[in-house]
Amino acid sequence: MSFAWYPTSVLVIPGLAWAAIAAARANWRELATGLAIVVIGIVGAFAGPAGAWAVAAVGLCAMLLSSAAAIAWQQRA
Repeated sequence: MSFAWYPTSVLVIPGLAWAAIAAARANWRELATGLAIVVIGIVGAFAGPAGAWAVAAVGLCAMLLSSAAAIAWQQRA
């Protein structure tokens, strides 16, 4: 098991749990957030040890910004 799997497993496992709970509650925005976290973790697994941290940082930043934009857009309407 390489060092690159550490940050990715920390993203994939909770992301799957979050997506499963959101799907059970039919909360589609939270489901998309959980699946985005899983995808970030999977992409990070292929990026190597240093790249995994970079993918996690950039991916989570983009995911959080898009989630905030979706909330702001929903409240605007």
